[in-house]
Amino acid sequence: MNSHFTDEGCFDLVRRLLPPAQSESMQQHLQDGCQRCNELYNIWKTIAEVTGREVFYEPAEQAVRVAKAVYATRHRQYILPMRVLRSNQKSATGGGARDNTT
Repeated sequence: MNSHFTDEGCFDLVRRLLPPAQSESMQQHLQDGCQRCNELYNIWKTIAEVTGREVFYEPAEQAVRVAKAVYATRHRQYILPMRVLRSNQKSATGGGARDNTT
């Protein structure tokens, strides 16, 4: 193999999705000591390992309840008042539903 790996090719190598001949060629390139490709391979290998573990992650029920409560509170505190503010701004400029200039 004369050229360096692409991200896609390297990730496919990590996930064992390549045809055997291409996989062997890339493995040989790594064994030949290409630092750049070994670094790329290690990055994608780590990403594959982490994402593989994520499948089994299940947050604690209490953590989900807390997150939902925080979201609901923030939504009421910030999002809804911003909608009212925008609506009032449109009204003040004559662009809202409360426009009385007929």
